[in-house]
Amino acid sequence: MEHAPQPSRPAPGSGPARPWRHRITHEARLQAMVARHLPAGEALQRLDPFAEVRAGDLQRFAQLGVERGVDKDAAVRLARSGSGGSLAVILEGEALLCLRPGHARAPRGLDVLAAGDLLGVAELFGARAGDGAALRALTPLRLLEWDGDAVGEALHRWPGVARALLCA
Repeated sequence: MEHAPQPSRPAPGSGPARPWRHRITHEARLQAMVARHLPAGEALQRLDPFAEVRAGDLQRFAQLGVERGVDKDAAVRLARSGSGGSLAVILEGEALLCLRPGHARAPRGLDVLAAGDLLGVAELFGARAGDGAALRALTPLRLLEWDGDAVGEALHRWPGVARALLCA
């Protein structure tokens, strides 16, 4: 009795791709990083402007703010509340700074901002308030925002935070 020839097994890695074996793209890694992020106070501690500030002060300062996640390519505008505008820091990701909110979809902007960059500082400390900063997220973005009243409170209560904001 003759046996029919059995098909040979393909060499490892040369067979059809299995659905559970795939390469994770750089963008997917960034999204995963944003999804399992550090608490805001710890994320602030890792940024250059706030590296020398006491951890407890940063925790309390972070609790005064509102954290916001932004998808890639989304247009972002800082909230305008409280007295004197608002302040935001990029905790994770990169964004394109634009002149006006209507230009946030334009391909060109003024500058690329990254983790540790502050937005709204000039308006907060006396410059003429305009339409506010407009951003276009180049990667998934994580922002922490404070209104002017919260920043004023932080300047009075925590000297280390005040120094970091004024020297940034």
